[in-house]
Amino acid sequence: MKRVMVLAGALALAACGNGTGEGDSASAAPAPSATPAPVPTELVGTYGAQGADGRPWTTALAADGTYRNTVGGELTESGTWTRSGASICFTPMPVAEQAQAQTCQTLLNVNDDGSLVVRDAGGQETIAPRLADQPQQ
Repeated sequence: MKRVMVLAGALALAACGNGTGEGDSASAAPAPSATPAPVPTELVGTYGAQGADGRPWTTALAADGTYRNTVGGELTESGTWTRSGASICFTPMPVAEQAQAQTCQTLLNVNDDGSLVVRDAGGQETIAPRLADQPQQ
């Protein structure tokens, strides 16, 4: 399944930036608990840009620990996000009753303009421009 991730978390944004999902990696992290850990409010917002395929993508990180990814205006993935130290992890909602693999990225920097610099498991660095302080629905 094609996966579009944010930063982040940023968000699995490295995968979103190229529109292919390459570089996503599953970790052996346990399933999230029913009550997610508090999320860092400085990361709450909507991030996005134009992908390599020319279609715009967004990742919206909500204060309640949920996220939504869109490509070309269509929802491609949603789930929960957490941050632990420099790692931002995304756990997609189950599809067809099957759990989806969690992906994590390293948050390298939050720039003065609010954009995030993240590195995926493959070592690719991506800058995710901040579009809004509050997630767009």
